[in-house]
Amino acid sequence: MSKKIRIFRASADEWETIKRNAKEVGMKPCTYIRRIAIEGKIKKYDMKLVNDVRLELIRIGTNINQISAMANSTHSVYSKDLENMQTEFSKLQKVVDKWLKPLE
Repeated sequence: MSKKIRIFRASADEWETIKRNAKEVGMKPCTYIRRIAIEGKIKKYDMKLVNDVRLELIRIGTNINQISAMANSTHSVYSKDLENMQTEFSKLQKVVDKWLKPLE
């Protein structure tokens, strides 16, 4: 796809607003203008929150794997292990719900 140069007119104040808004979402002004024109909006996500969720999921997954490994090695499952797994799944659901809420 070849790119053709297009002329875009904006007042100095409008251009400053575009530059400021683009900087806030970590984009170049031209990319910002294209995204707004095509998609109508730009969503900015807090990557720290994504990283926090990722770390929590790793921790919960590790706990579940430990319970599974014990069940496989002993060929039995204790009610306490099942309760722990249910607790971990509950935590997982809360973490995912908390993470998805701001994305709505």
